[in-house]
Amino acid sequence: EDGRSFEMVGSIYFTTRIAIWQEQTYIPDIIANITMKTSSEKSQRMSRYFDTPGYYFMMESGKNIWQSSSAFLKKIRVVGNLGFLSYQMKNKYQNDAPIYAFKLKADFDKFSVEGLFGGYEGWLKDGDQHRVLRAKAMYHLPNMDCSLQYQYGVKDAAPHRLQAALRYYIGE
Repeated sequence: EDGRSFEMVGSIYFTTRIAIWQEQTYIPDIIANITMKTSSEKSQRMSRYFDTPGYYFMMESGKNIWQSSSAFLKKIRVVGNLGFLSYQMKNKYQNDAPIYAFKLKADFDKFSVEGLFGGYEGWLKDGDQHRVLRAKAMYHLPNMDCSLQYQYGVKDAAPHRLQAALRYYIGE
């Protein structure tokens, strides 16, 4: 029932990111992020902590704080997110929560690394005060990124999670 006593399998998310403002000398990027999440399977093996449909809307703002075209380290970027998460719970109530994140990212030629602290603060205060630390490494290929991510659950999250991903770019 609580999803903590067995191996968990991932969810399916549909996301779109809309650029609102492009970074300039003293002004950061501003991006709107809209994400929908599918329902989970009914079997215990496939259930997860967040095992119902949900969605979130988030505004992201990021700024390069250092960059060089000739150095080994190409760019250091700071990103902040603030938004709203809503999901249906098993008891048919809806839990709404402010969602937030802070990220520091370093880019090299074909490789990047990032660290993140983020979470959400649900109104029930019973397992819905989700906070995590993440470390991610990504290798960039033409039209595709390969990544490996480790997540540590600080509060109300799986204590350890390892995720591998491929992201394919369509168009520019």
